[in-house]
Amino acid sequence: MRAPDFWDKNLSVLRENHPALAQRLEQLEQDAGAPADDAEIIAASSGDATLRVAGVLVHSARDPVREARRLVDAALVASLACGAVVILGFGLGYAAEEAARRAGGAVVIIEKRVDLFRLALRTRDLSGLFKRSRLSFVLGSDALSLGDALSRAGPVRAVIRNRPALSLDGDWAADAEKTVCLWHNKDAVNEATLCRFGKRWVRNLRANSSAIRDMPGVGALAGAFDFPIFVVAAGPSLDDIRPHLSALRERCLVVAVDTALSFIQRAGVSADFALSVDPQYWNARHLDRADLEKTCLVAESSVYPTTLRSGARATFLCSSHFPLARFFEQRVGAKGALGSGGSVATSAWDFARSLLPTAAGAIITAGLDLSYPARKTHFAGALFEERALSEQSRLRPAETASFHALRGAAPYYTPAADGGRVLTDSRLALYAGWFENRARLACAAGLKNHTLSRAGRSIACFEPIDIERVLSLPPRRGEIDRQIERTLQDIMHTWNEDAHTKARAEAFDGAQQNLAAGLEELRRLAMQALILAETDPRSELLEQIDRAIAANPVRDVAGFLVPRLETLQARLKTPADKPLERHRELSILLYRAIYEAACF
Repeated sequence: MRAPDFWDKNLSVLRENHPALAQRLEQLEQDAGAPADDAEIIAASSGDATLRVAGVLVHSARDPVREARRLVDAALVASLACGAVVILGFGLGYAAEEAARRAGGAVVIIEKRVDLFRLALRTRDLSGLFKRSRLSFVLGSDALSLGDALSRAGPVRAVIRNRPALSLDGDWAADAEKTVCLWHNKDAVNEATLCRFGKRWVRNLRANSSAIRDMPGVGALAGAFDFPIFVVAAGPSLDDIRPHLSALRERCLVVAVDTALSFIQRAGVSADFALSVDPQYWNARHLDRADLEKTCLVAESSVYPTTLRSGARATFLCSSHFPLARFFEQRVGAKGALGSGGSVATSAWDFARSLLPTAAGAIITAGLDLSYPARKTHFAGALFEERALSEQSRLRPAETASFHALRGAAPYYTPAADGGRVLTDSRLALYAGWFENRARLACAAGLKNHTLSRAGRSIACFEPIDIERVLSLPPRRGEIDRQIERTLQDIMHTWNEDAHTKARAEAFDGAQQNLAAGLEELRRLAMQALILAETDPRSELLEQIDRAIAANPVRDVAGFLVPRLETLQARLKTPADKPLERHRELSILLYRAIYEAACF
């Protein structure tokens, strides 16, 4: 089949919307010449172009458009949640086009063979697809680009696999699937956590909403400190560096996770910054009796309310991942995003990176084990240990809690930083994957990233370092303290100016009024739809209500508490052989969930 050449048209749209990709493809066109020697474009029965590579049909020989529609149908019907759609194996782009047309979130296109991608640009008019702004491309076998694209795309809603295309390179496909599944599993864990704690987070955010108005964001601290940064996580190997904490503080700016505060304060050391991002009550207890007079607190606005009353030297908020907080931030002012990989340690590392004025700074971590060295789950004296000891009984000793922690998430052995091996599990693997993806990017830009946790898991781009080498750095504590003081004074002077304070107050009051009005309208629409679904499910008015709900400006705020479609489907009592009645029952469950969420 001799197809018209769409290269110039497609490349023109890419230059406008995805210039980095366009530049890369133009360079390849000059250097590599004609693409895909083993590929052949043939005509499908429908008249559309299809692709055969090394004898393998990548798309249907009858109707590739219809085939793509079925693939996307199967993937999207399985999940109505918002999120990214991942395309594994681009081929000629049929599935990517269909997914982009129907999915509301980001689309991540993953294709190892760049020559086939170039062939697709010659064969088909893909300009409509390339005009999308929320489109990411991972071309080639670069795992770094894949992890970065997935982290920027957000939660993964669906994965659409072109099996014939993936079969052309089985090893690469297996690695790509593993990475995508890692992110997909993380989202499933987040969904389970949401079901359990969603209302707790909303209560916290309601109690803390004025803090979004009154407290500055971490963005004000970006690039403010040109010192080595010591990040203290809360892993078991923290015990090994206890004697050196004071000397480390003399040489580095100290950023600690809240779970490690008690440890370093018992050693007579104060953190310069402490991070707390977990909304649960027990997490707030890590700040019990903590002396934060010399410590700046960095928190997420969904934390348990007592956290923001900890008496810290200053408190900064990071941008929230929750729709209710984002609703206020969009109107009052963004706080500054920190990476969230499911652990406060991920946020602490990303915060430390943001403090450096250039990418070529140095971060030294301790306690970042992401494993169980010597089969220990935490450092000696951690709150988890004290709680287990206080709650133990004759039939349930404290060791039972440690056993469940070690065995509760599919444990396995993995290489350790010291060259041996160490016990870890699938939950900690999620965090390790986040660190490796982010650290590769940072290190490629010049960041010197070190770990003192030799007994912990080996993490790519975290170079083990001896404590003696860190202690050979010159003492700079006086200089660090003066820079912190100057920075805080400058930030607070600007933040507390009358004009800024008044503007934030007005924006906050307006946001509250808009939120109340939007939720009331959403509650009214959901009740109206619920009545129609019960009495007249074929009413055309239902479609109008659906459109009004979708257009409601606070839809996501309430939708945060609405169960996923799969969860609602699991509650259906109507037999599968009665599809119309099942659809009616599902509609009733969905509208009732929207109504209850808006009321809450």
